[in-house]
Amino acid sequence: MRKLIATAFIVISSAAFSQSQRADSLKQIINEDKQDSGQVKALVALARIYLYSKPDTGLSLAIRGLSLSKQISFTRGEASCLESIGDASDNLGNYPVALENCFKALRIYEQLKEENGIRRTTGGIGSIYSEQGEYRHALEYSFKAKEMAERAKNKRAMSVQLLNIGDDYNKLQMFDSARIYTLQSYRLAVEADETDMTGSALNNLGEIFSAMAQDELALQYYRQSLPFSKAGEGDDMQCDAWLGMAKIFRKKNQPDSGVYYAKLSFDLAKNDGFIKRIYDASVFLTDYYKVAQKIDSAFSYQQITMDTKDSLFSEEKVRQIQNLSFQEKLRQEQIAEEKQRTEEEMKNNLQLIGITVFIVTFILFFLLIIRRKTKPRTIEFFGALALLLVFEFIALFIHPYIEKWTHHTPVYMLLILVGIASLLVPLHHRMERVVKEKLAHKIHHVSKPAPQPAHPKAQAPNRTKK
Repeated sequence: MRKLIATAFIVISSAAFSQSQRADSLKQIINEDKQDSGQVKALVALARIYLYSKPDTGLSLAIRGLSLSKQISFTRGEASCLESIGDASDNLGNYPVALENCFKALRIYEQLKEENGIRRTTGGIGSIYSEQGEYRHALEYSFKAKEMAERAKNKRAMSVQLLNIGDDYNKLQMFDSARIYTLQSYRLAVEADETDMTGSALNNLGEIFSAMAQDELALQYYRQSLPFSKAGEGDDMQCDAWLGMAKIFRKKNQPDSGVYYAKLSFDLAKNDGFIKRIYDASVFLTDYYKVAQKIDSAFSYQQITMDTKDSLFSEEKVRQIQNLSFQEKLRQEQIAEEKQRTEEEMKNNLQLIGITVFIVTFILFFLLIIRRKTKPRTIEFFGALALLLVFEFIALFIHPYIEKWTHHTPVYMLLILVGIASLLVPLHHRMERVVKEKLAHKIHHVSKPAPQPAHPKAQAPNRTKK
């Protein structure tokens, strides 16, 4: 057991050192102040490192990258910066701004056909809806992102989405599903050696078992998650784990331990600007001080609770979220309709190609039979059928254009089709006469007897015998 703990400590320490080293190298690139795509990529990468420790710093870096991307017309970089702005705003509790920027990023990624970007942004949108308490809606996006991650065989991405799905099921009190998906996320994270995801999965398992009233097991998972969160600079996850532990200690009638961990969560959240975590911890502390009859402290935390709640869930922000969601729903419906229309056009084009091949084959067959000894009635029948096929094919092909030209006026459509038929029928009669003449000439040529050579005996001269 000690050997296992020592190994874990080494792995976590190595991950923390690697993360810090990468941040330092990115800062060096940014300090060079170059106006190119590499600078944008460095800004985005550093913003993502700060996402769960200093989201306000990550936000400013992403905004800086967005400005530079627009200056140098770096569309892919613009999408990445919008995505980072959305993620940072989500962690800061500004959900309308988060959702708006994620939707913008998604549209650009779709235009670029950037599958990884589409997957990340789709999952990010699901996380925003989850923070708003719309867990069913969040699951729709998370499952879409999970399918994309599976197609790409991206283990980290799969772990992220499985974790989000498990979290949403936990909030819906579907604990069996929550446990299954979270354990799958944990196994993938360990297999892919993803330190932050391993810690997040352990923390979420603590939440699940706490909700299932298995407090001792929940405490074990919370404690196991803390070293991973510290290594990955996951301050947001530490806040969540500490508050989860505080709730368990309160249930165990250990209020001193409960308030200790709640304050740890509150102070860290306040220092880093995690509005949602500040709200959660202040709710706990308000209730604690009310029970302890410490009115001044209770009032102080209650005021913080009211302020943060208004910042997170004000009516204006709820309306903004609803409007953004409605607009995105309309856009997705238009995309679905366009896709269906494209598929129908492709299907119709394939059918037209098939009909064209059939008509050409039929005409070749018709030309073949008139070169052989065929009854005139048979030729007339196939000739009429060929005319009918050609006419209907032309009518079918130009029908959409006729509708457009005539604005769906039946009289004009009828006149155009009659005009086409009036051109085809005389042409058919002329061809029919030519065929009959050739056929008659062929029949006459076959029925006329060929000159027979005279018999040899008849041609021989009369001879007299001597």
